[in-house]
Amino acid sequence: DFGEMLRIIFGRNASNRYTQLQQDFTIGLRELISAQLAGDADAVRQRVDQLYQNTEDSAAFLASINPYMNEAEWKGMLGEYLRYTIDAANSFASGDFSRDIETFDNLTSLSNRMGDTFAQALYDYVTSGMPPAGRPASGCITYAQMNAIYEIRMFWFELETWMRSYMLRRYTGIGNPDEALD
Repeated sequence: DFGEMLRIIFGRNASNRYTQLQQDFTIGLRELISAQLAGDADAVRQRVDQLYQNTEDSAAFLASINPYMNEAEWKGMLGEYLRYTIDAANSFASGDFSRDIETFDNLTSLSNRMGDTFAQALYDYVTSGMPPAGRPASGCITYAQMNAIYEIRMFWFELETWMRSYMLRRYTGIGNPDEALD
């Protein structure tokens, strides 16, 4: 869905690339949790390294398609998002649920900031008159683009909500983690 929203603004190629980066991130988080539950420290380190590389790749990609995206700012926010997510996983794994509540609050605040920053950069891009790949410049924003910007703003919070649901199911054994993954 996120990729489809980006397709409206940046075209299919950019949408497909970012969708792949997001899928890699989600799969990496799932594999990190599996490695952590298996007690495989080497696999945990490998997954963490891959996830941090993904945040760098994502930040660079966003900056490459939208001049209103600051690569360093996105690298910082995505890295912070990953650190908080890893902290949440560690809190669940250790049963430190009071720490998890603090981490969730931090993630919620960060996801709001990320959504606002992302939406503002998209709005600035769309209203600048820069043409999306393969389209003529119009200088105006369509209804579909405005809806996409709003939905993208909510993406980061939805990702955190999904991860929390998945972690709760995996670490506590309550419910089916595959349902959350689907």
